[in-house]
Amino acid sequence: MGKFVTSPADGGKSVWAIAPNCVSRSDDHGDTWGECWAFGEGALANFSGTFCGLEIKDESTMLLMRCSGGVPLRTKDGGASWHELSSVALIAPALRTLLYSWTARTLALVGSGGVQSTDHPHAGYVWMSKDDGDTWTDETADLVTMAGGAGQWFDGGQFFLNAGGQGILAKVFE
Repeated sequence: MGKFVTSPADGGKSVWAIAPNCVSRSDDHGDTWGECWAFGEGALANFSGTFCGLEIKDESTMLLMRCSGGVPLRTKDGGASWHELSSVALIAPALRTLLYSWTARTLALVGSGGVQSTDHPHAGYVWMSKDDGDTWTDETADLVTMAGGAGQWFDGGQFFLNAGGQGILAKVFE
């Protein structure tokens, strides 16, 4: 299973292919592909797992999603080095989605589950970050569902959340 994402940083000219064991970039609509990023090799030598997704803010800052509850990885140097996004380590097994807004000023996190605590009081949650995931604010308090599903940004800084068969919720984050 794999997927493709485009980079908002270059107007969608580059295409990234994400497979369980490789992430690669094409700058010519898939005719040729660059080097394969793989766990256990190069800048990812100290990490393991399988790839589930790639969220691109710009040419420098990207988030690499790991399957099976692995803590996402972040680069701020275009992939030359990677570090675990430690701010979500406690909820990584329950993490569903990390999505940058269209302006890339805001990062939204959607998940469901995890051990509830003072810092994580909701089973289903939506968190927001203005600093690429270093810190988060909990935006869950006014949600009217415990079954938050897929999220999607739309123009105007609005984040829409599928409410698990109960409709669609929207909140302005920017």
